[in-house]
Amino acid sequence: MKLIMFDVDGTLVDSLHYDGALFCQAVHEVLGIAEIDPDWRNYTHVTSSGILEEIVWRAKDRSVRADEAVAVQRRFGLLMRQQHEAKPDQAQALPGALALFNALRQTAGVAVAIATGGWGPEARLKLQVAGYPIDGVPFAAACEAISRQDIMRLALARAKTSCGVSEFAEIAYVGDGHWDQVATRALGWRFIGIGATLRHQIKQDELWWLTPPSAQDILNGLQWSIT
Repeated sequence: MKLIMFDVDGTLVDSLHYDGALFCQAVHEVLGIAEIDPDWRNYTHVTSSGILEEIVWRAKDRSVRADEAVAVQRRFGLLMRQQHEAKPDQAQALPGALALFNALRQTAGVAVAIATGGWGPEARLKLQVAGYPIDGVPFAAACEAISRQDIMRLALARAKTSCGVSEFAEIAYVGDGHWDQVATRALGWRFIGIGATLRHQIKQDELWWLTPPSAQDILNGLQWSIT
């Protein structure tokens, strides 16, 4: 059994054009922090929990309190729901991504999981709005861990339980950010990059497509023998 794990924002769902702005708005409204660096590349952990922690450290010279984190997440969730109600087509599946996801789920010998740097309820909302059938898919998010590697490890553990295996023969992660690539390399998994940002950062043993490819293209690129 082999495992392909997916990121969400910018990989499965075209949400980067509004997600970050809503996150910064929620932090500002709840914590009163106006000076927020919107370039996630400048943060140690590019996850909702990690970014919030670093924003508070920079502004207040302390860690974010648990009640503050809960309040920001609730506000962010409300803003996102309002956004989707006002613009129902806001969260769209990336062209080809939904077909890829569904095809891999139906491929014998391949398991699918999701590990997102976003908070769980909001990530699930975007996936559902975009039409992804995620019931039963092993899932981990930033409300459970700060580092992307730890989130990916959680998703892996849940995928093992779901599939009834102690180990997967091969693991690949599909993501659109350099932070996805770094975390995947650190875990020793195969990396599949999506999008223009990663075009010139792909290493020899990694794969890259501008837009999500077909399931067969990925399996051929990984040179996985599926039986």
